[in-house]
Amino acid sequence: MSFAAYYRDQRHGQLATFRIRRPDQSVYQTWTFDSQVATGQVHLSAAYWIWNYFIPSEGPEGIWTFESVFEGQTTTRSLEVFHGGAANGFESPLL
Repeated sequence: MSFAAYYRDQRHGQLATFRIRRPDQSVYQTWTFDSQVATGQVHLSAAYWIWNYFIPSEGPEGIWTFESVFEGQTTTRSLEVFHGGAANGFESPLL
């Protein structure tokens, strides 16, 4: 499964924390991202970042959540995981 975040005027020191939550809201994956560490640049006028994580087909069915905390704002998007690993959701960009 691919998870993406889209930015404009992203600057050094603006860290983002991401979480993927299972249907019971427990944390499946979490990570922090700093664009300067990734690129060496202190300012990006526009950028997007994609991370790939495996959601196990035998994992819990239901509504999973992708969560981002950036500059004090939390944004979430949901996807539904069905038996066999099928997913439905993420029609709109996160940030």
